[in-house]
Amino acid sequence: MPSMPIDVSKVLSAITAIGQQRDLPSRVELVFDPTASNALVDKVIEAFVDVSSNAHVTDVVLDKKVPVIPKDTDLVVIIGGDSLLLGDVVHAAEEHDVPAVVVIERGKTYFANDKRSAQDYADMTLSANTAPTLTGTAHTPGVGRGIDLENLVDLELDGESARPLEQLGTWIVQNVPSKRLSLARAFPFIRHPLAVELAKQTTIQNGAIGLVFFVPGADMPLIALNQAKMVLQIAAVYGKEMNKERIGEVLAVTAGGFGCRAVARKLVAHVPMLGWAIKPAVAASGTMGMAIAAIEYYEENGKLHGLSDVAAKVAKKAAPVVNKGEDLVGNVVSSATAHN
Repeated sequence: MPSMPIDVSKVLSAITAIGQQRDLPSRVELVFDPTASNALVDKVIEAFVDVSSNAHVTDVVLDKKVPVIPKDTDLVVIIGGDSLLLGDVVHAAEEHDVPAVVVIERGKTYFANDKRSAQDYADMTLSANTAPTLTGTAHTPGVGRGIDLENLVDLELDGESARPLEQLGTWIVQNVPSKRLSLARAFPFIRHPLAVELAKQTTIQNGAIGLVFFVPGADMPLIALNQAKMVLQIAAVYGKEMNKERIGEVLAVTAGGFGCRAVARKLVAHVPMLGWAIKPAVAASGTMGMAIAAIEYYEENGKLHGLSDVAAKVAKKAAPVVNKGEDLVGNVVSSATAHN
């Protein structure tokens, strides 16, 4: 088995840093529009029942004026109905640099008689302080501040999705980066979107590292450390404590990636001119395979005895790219031989 170029001291430092990020206090303000549907209100309340002591959730009903947003708020979630004050609440939050999202239910909230989507909602309220005009509805719009589409999440609660709040979770991950680990610890619906985002980011980083480093093996310490950090972050997302026990998991999960990189070095040695294509492809595929396996492992509340299966999954998920690389090398070598 290839030696593993992971600096354990750096892994320990990452464990400490990730633990600190996950334990940061967070505050969420829920603003309820009285005209929002009961199904939407119930779904959001259920989502924000915090499961950790680091999160603080407060709520307020949107009446005839915009509520005051506390300065220490990390996120404002507005449960939207027909009120045209929703855009004003977003603006009030953004004045304090607080991310704010308006959650509406597809077809059952704003101008529900027309079953309008989030795009229509944004278009109708686009111009600040301009009353939108809409024919054929039972509602009489008032004057309200516009809402950008980027501040809207349009949930389809009647669908058969296993994760109906996935879109909201993704919005939070992308717009509250400094507290996303803390929020994922408190609110389970954020965990899968955050794990997927971490997988994408690390895959891109490792692909770039594989492209930049030309000396075989020189990229391995950086790629391995990035993968270790990713696995630790995914573990933190799913509520695992950040302690020395994680080192065993990191070594077991990343083991599946070392075989892939050994194959990459072998391929590059055969056809050096293709190293620029092979190395980043293997680095990226190995990282994504590792991420998928780790997500599955922690979503199933994995235990240490199952880690050998995870390592096997990593190798299996990365195998198609490695096989393509081997085929590519074989074709090039055959072609070169035929022309000699």
